Amino acid sequence: MGKLNAEFGKISEARVFALLPPAIPGISAAGGFSLFLQDRSGGTVAFLAENVKRFVDAARKRPELQNINPNFSPAVPQIFAEIDKEKAMKQGVPISDVYAALQAFMGGSYVNDFTRFSRQWKVFVQAEPAFRQTPDSLKDFYVRNSKSEMVPLSAF
Repeated sequence: MGKLNAEFGKISEARVFALLPPAIPGISAAGGFSLFLQDRSGGTVAFLAENVKRFVDAARKRPELQNINPNFSPAVPQIFAEIDKEKAMKQGVPISDVYAALQAFMGGSYVNDFTRFSRQWKVFVQAEPAFRQTPDSLKDFYVRNSKSEMVPLSAF
């Protein structure tokens, strides 16, 4: 595992790491847990990045925790989407549907779990990377209005 993780560490485009499979499927120390650190003060991305680094550094000093891997990276490009709420409402599209579609297509959205091969699998919806490269990609995403018509997200 150490050798694999050393090689995986050379891949700059992704975070890849090897884990030993559990002796009993679904029950293992490697299954771990997830934790979300939020900045509710409205600070900058740099402020959040510094605090995530401090938190991860402190967690890595704990002997009972191993393989601490934050999924936050301030180097990931971000865009701000300002929604024209009046346009959306005039076209019969609930604002919550606009935000849900943006989240699902551009970021990803959890749907549910299913069991197969004695293992739990999480289901997420997300547009393929090639279709969410630029803000212009919004013209390719649609949301249903109150008349069951498909309206492009770029209309708002």
